[in-house]
Amino acid sequence: MKDKKSESGDDKTNKVEGKELMTKEERNTGSVKLGVYTHYIRSGGGFISAILVLVTYLMSTGANVTSTVWISMWTADNQYATHTLAFYIVGYGEFGREGHSGQHALTFGLLALISILMGFMSWIRSYGLASFGVRSSYRLHGDVLRSIFRAPMSFFDTTPTGRILSRFSKDLHSVDNELSDFIDIFVFIVLQLIVVMVTIVVITPYFAVVLPFLSTMYIVAMQYFRRVSRETKRLENITRSPIYSQFSETLGGLDTIRAFGKSGQFSDNFDSMLDANTRTIYCNKTADR
Repeated sequence: MKDKKSESGDDKTNKVEGKELMTKEERNTGSVKLGVYTHYIRSGGGFISAILVLVTYLMSTGANVTSTVWISMWTADNQYATHTLAFYIVGYGEFGREGHSGQHALTFGLLALISILMGFMSWIRSYGLASFGVRSSYRLHGDVLRSIFRAPMSFFDTTPTGRILSRFSKDLHSVDNELSDFIDIFVFIVLQLIVVMVTIVVITPYFAVVLPFLSTMYIVAMQYFRRVSRETKRLENITRSPIYSQFSETLGGLDTIRAFGKSGQFSDNFDSMLDANTRTIYCNKTADR
């Protein structure tokens, strides 16, 4: 009886000791929480800075709309029955008209002024978003770095090195470069879409009847795409960490691996991990297309 009890006790001990030490990487599901966006905005300087950046986008869009309206007026008056060619090219000064000789007030060309304003607004818009993104990335990097420095030793015992490297490499690269570009494209396209829809409704009021149905179809398609793109992006991040871990562990134990003749096994494991990550990237890019 004692032997059986001791054997059962040893089995329990072996089960506990056989438990995996490394924790599995967590993966969120569903839409991105609002707190993630608010944390990014606060890291970039707060909601006031975000509103100022949005105002620069509105001003840039207004300059583009003014340019389009001015050119449309010029196109509608292609016979120059209302104004002269100089009016549209140079500005408000109408050259060569009878009764205005000697009284020409050469004003700065409105079209040139609009073009300069468009360029200036585009620069302000890009600079504002870039500075906002740099501040946010700088603070987020500092938060991650402080968390790593203050983490207990149990964190490093249960967390693979590749997972930490992935946070400081690809994840921060996305915050540094990709996120600002995505925000720029998103805000710019949304404002341009609003301007186009308003213009069409003003010119063709009957389009307002069809607009809600088109908007519903667009939202449904967008939500379907977002679910696929979001989850494949998360899978890409999760399958990338084991690659870093495998590579760093292989470099650390290279002599031992060669001594036991396990080079082929480690190479096959690395290839399988790389294939898994490549499949998620391919699915994500396919969904984009």
